[in-house]
Amino acid sequence: MQNARYIADMLKRRGNIPADRVDEAVLSMEREGKSQRLTDVLVRQGIADESALAEAFSTALGMRLLPEIVKDTLPLEFLDASKFDLAFARQHQLIPISVDEHTVYVAVADPLNTFVIDDLRIMLGREIEAVVSTPTEVVDAINFVQTRIGAASELADEGGLHEGEEARLEILESDEDAQIIKWVNSLFIEAIKDRATDIHIQPDETEVTVRYRIDGELYVRKTVPKRFLPAIVARVKVMSGLNIAEKRLPQDGRIGFKMAGKHVDIRVSTIPIGQGAGERIVMRILNKSSIMLELTDLGFAPDRLELMHDLIRRPDGIVLVTGPTGSGKTTTLYACLNRINHPNLNILTTEDPIEYDLRGISQMQINPKIGLTFANCLRAFLRQDPDVIMVGEIRDRETADVAIQASLTGHLVLSTIHTNDAAAAMTRLSEMGIESFHLASTLQAVMAQRLVRVLCPDCKQPYLAREADLERLGLDRARLTARLSRPQTKYGRSAFGGSPAADAAQRLINGEPVRLFRANGCPACQGTGYQGRTGIYELLLVTDAVRSLILQHIDSVSIKRAAMEEGMDTLRDDGARKVLEGFTTVEEVLAATQDDI
Repeated sequence: MQNARYIADMLKRRGNIPADRVDEAVLSMEREGKSQRLTDVLVRQGIADESALAEAFSTALGMRLLPEIVKDTLPLEFLDASKFDLAFARQHQLIPISVDEHTVYVAVADPLNTFVIDDLRIMLGREIEAVVSTPTEVVDAINFVQTRIGAASELADEGGLHEGEEARLEILESDEDAQIIKWVNSLFIEAIKDRATDIHIQPDETEVTVRYRIDGELYVRKTVPKRFLPAIVARVKVMSGLNIAEKRLPQDGRIGFKMAGKHVDIRVSTIPIGQGAGERIVMRILNKSSIMLELTDLGFAPDRLELMHDLIRRPDGIVLVTGPTGSGKTTTLYACLNRINHPNLNILTTEDPIEYDLRGISQMQINPKIGLTFANCLRAFLRQDPDVIMVGEIRDRETADVAIQASLTGHLVLSTIHTNDAAAAMTRLSEMGIESFHLASTLQAVMAQRLVRVLCPDCKQPYLAREADLERLGLDRARLTARLSRPQTKYGRSAFGGSPAADAAQRLINGEPVRLFRANGCPACQGTGYQGRTGIYELLLVTDAVRSLILQHIDSVSIKRAAMEEGMDTLRDDGARKVLEGFTTVEEVLAATQDDI
């Protein structure tokens, strides 16, 4: 803890991080009594980012700052020849970046850990000169080294094969169990490095194909001969606690591990396929370090962000998020909870399953086999003096009834429901048997969302917008003129949520050319043209006009049109905003909003 105090004093002297927030983080560490790095706590709680901390270390200690580690210049041959301990590197967040005759230059995330530098000097038998970098850069470099050194050694074991299909096979060309273990571990390392959300292991008649889902799309990453499938399946089952002998039934399990100090959970699902073809595996990667997002990170327009902040601070009512599976609903709800999470609020969640652990929030996982349903969890929560309740999904009338009762008795309820757009959530609840007057009195807002891929900033290509593309996005002159001249409503400013897209829209009205962007592909984005995903949103407020339509049992199309007249942006409108701002492409938005009117 003395080290934490020293770091805290150093950061407060720098003056670029709020002193009270630093002291608060130190006190929380002392109360918990856990072995943690203060820098990790500051980043996790959003008090400081990694770059600011690295710069503070560099200035205070007089050390060189290395904001980016160039992977292609790392001394792979030296690291391989010296049998450098990458587990040691991960534990202490350091990596050699260059070598000369007498000195090894090492990037470190924690330059105050001088004992580790001394250990490294003994291990490598050379002088060590440390430079400061961020934990993310160091970990990425370690992953790069592990992948390259591992691949190189396996190629050498097989006589130096170099090309095509053969080069993808030799990682399993061994009878050693250790090779299978190493190969499966490499799947996780490479998947996390590539930002994959899922790993698919799919056998066919002759081979096993491994695909990663990156930014919502599947990409083939490896192929191996079919004869290795039993060993691969057995290894994954051992790691996830499944029954190795049972090959006829689907099984579900979970793998948990730490990578460079970051917690990663992997949900495993196996199913038998074909006529004795074997078992297919799909693994969902839950990187716990990536979920603690702020609402500001999710791509809301300025006005809509203000509305969301207002909605989640209300003392009661129901706020729903809707969209298909994989549209980011859980991430949005977690970001909402993260925003309001404070010791003065009692926040409870019931989920299926619990995907991420939220500090300071009590989470319960349902278990229908023993009668622990969403509805039963909600009833139990009402006896726990809650302020805010999150329900993983409203699937039936029983759950909906209890959620409404919770909101009527003075609780804020956040949940999800499966519908195509925001207005359809109201008719869906009515179909469940919920009385219209209950809906009208408790429902505060419904937000529909989709995910679209974000263009790679390093290689996206500009082009002049074509009229056909603009019309498909709803950006024709007549509609834009009406939107930009609309008076301010409860939704905020007149068009595009008060974003810069309104300026581009005005240029379109004036007949001026507008620049859009298309995907290209480069090494930074692995040739896909995209890096990451962002949300597009349709936030429908339950205003007096909408409430009146609910009480009259009016259809969802009419409710949506009434909301649009009041200033609601549809999913396609918000997608068009992101196209005009250069974040994504016309094709991405059209594909994500096929059901939009």
